Amino acid sequence: MDEGEDDRAVDTEGREEGDEDAGPVEAADGGSDADNDVAVDAAEDGAPVPKKVRGYMSAESLLETVLVVERCVVQNNFEALQLAYRGIDMQALKDHLSPIDLSSPTSRSDKRKTATEMYGAGFLDTQADANSKSQDEKLPGRQHTSSSFDLGVDAPNKDKIEVLWKFSSPLTKGKHVCCMSWNPTNPDLLAVGYGDHGLRGSTKQGGGIIACWSAKNPIAPERVITLPPGAGVSSMGFSTVHPSLLAVGCTDGTLALYDVRRHSDSPVMKTSVGTGQHTGTVWEVRWNHRGKDRGENLISASADGHIMEWSIRKGIERTADLMKLKRVPNRAQEGGNLAGNNRPGQLPKEALLSRQSGGMSFDISPHDNIVYVVGTEDGTIHKCSRSQNENYLMDYAPHAEPVYRLRWSPFSNQHFLTCSADWTSRLYNVDVSDPLLKLDSSLQDAVHDISWSPAVSTLFASATAQGWVQLWDIGDPLLPKASFQIPDVSLNCLLFAPQESPVIAVGDTNGDVTVMKLHGQEFERNGLSDLEQEERFNDVLQKVAL
Repeated sequence: MDEGEDDRAVDTEGREEGDEDAGPVEAADGGSDADNDVAVDAAEDGAPVPKKVRGYMSAESLLETVLVVERCVVQNNFEALQLAYRGIDMQALKDHLSPIDLSSPTSRSDKRKTATEMYGAGFLDTQADANSKSQDEKLPGRQHTSSSFDLGVDAPNKDKIEVLWKFSSPLTKGKHVCCMSWNPTNPDLLAVGYGDHGLRGSTKQGGGIIACWSAKNPIAPERVITLPPGAGVSSMGFSTVHPSLLAVGCTDGTLALYDVRRHSDSPVMKTSVGTGQHTGTVWEVRWNHRGKDRGENLISASADGHIMEWSIRKGIERTADLMKLKRVPNRAQEGGNLAGNNRPGQLPKEALLSRQSGGMSFDISPHDNIVYVVGTEDGTIHKCSRSQNENYLMDYAPHAEPVYRLRWSPFSNQHFLTCSADWTSRLYNVDVSDPLLKLDSSLQDAVHDISWSPAVSTLFASATAQGWVQLWDIGDPLLPKASFQIPDVSLNCLLFAPQESPVIAVGDTNGDVTVMKLHGQEFERNGLSDLEQEERFNDVLQKVAL
């Protein structure tokens, strides 16, 4: 997608005929048009509405125009926070109108509505304090936390975190944020998947929602897709070749492909029982780029124990069953189950009923896309090959509980990171079975997600079940560099924004995605190139590895 295109990898070009592209004001025909050009409809006050005016109001381009205007208004009021998000060290302009006070009714004598009245009572409560600050306050010197957003009395590093805004909507309140994906071409676009099934492993299922949020317009999603009842969203990922295509894995085993340019809840294509879809929750779906000539395909991991490969040339067709994950003895569970109810030395009850192990997460080697590493619900980790579907290439030292996330380092082809319900995150070398580092949560808290920093090779963030976000540097594995808590929620997923400015987005069990800016030189690239970052990663690892 070219620069300057619409902010959502979502535009009006390329829409197929028949797409449900209704604008914000739908033409309310209800039947055939009147024969005359004047009194074809009536306004609320009874006055006739000319047919030409009604045509303008139902025009396809009106929605896009309204979105652009809305963005301009929002960015005017969020200017200081937008500068902070992008890491631009400058003052907000002083010749604007005074920022809207989001926390109290307007003091003006006119009849203008407040932002709360316009956007709802749940509108970005974290902004009440941030936007009431003076616009001429310098960015480097301003307070980094909002008093309306309590980070918890046990957070000793409040000066290192600034809450910018929340992606929050009445449509998603009370649902669980299950997964997120940044668009690879448009870094301001974040797709968020919501469901009622809760945390991984829960049996409750409900209708899912996909919302496309723009960093340029935090007050409301710019595209909302509603899934059928019983199909919660469990995983997703944007295509790198066709950035408007979003692959979505669901709790009912369905794998669907959505074009986020379309105003439609219907997927472009989806799996079915006839195509051999998964029979369990699809916990991970990833695009696999096979070269310029061969294009992309999809790989998915499911609770049914299958790693499958899919072609999208003529619909979503299964091309290979890459691996049937088999249960293997987990020596980490012989000493007892840290977070479960099993007695010491006792295997989970389901192990007696099935020889298959559910796949929870996997990642493809950036050096060789034939090789991938997968983590399972049993805590085991296996190195696999797309050319070998019977045996694992290598078994790694397992976690004692399910492996919730597995991610390759963006700066090293040899190292990947895992996190688990056993309260630990671990760093592995792909050719060594034992972990190089084990980072224990001092909070005795299940680690639900991890994300590498795109700018600092040794830095990653973790999100926990008790609402804590922890920033770790592998050069100091004993304690996190910073910790802070989002109260009264459990955190399901976390991502660094794909930019140089250190920003993280955290999804919780209340349907909110909190966007936060990190402050401190330890979170900045500090002018180092990717090659220098890789060298620093290797040097640090040599000093601290077990």
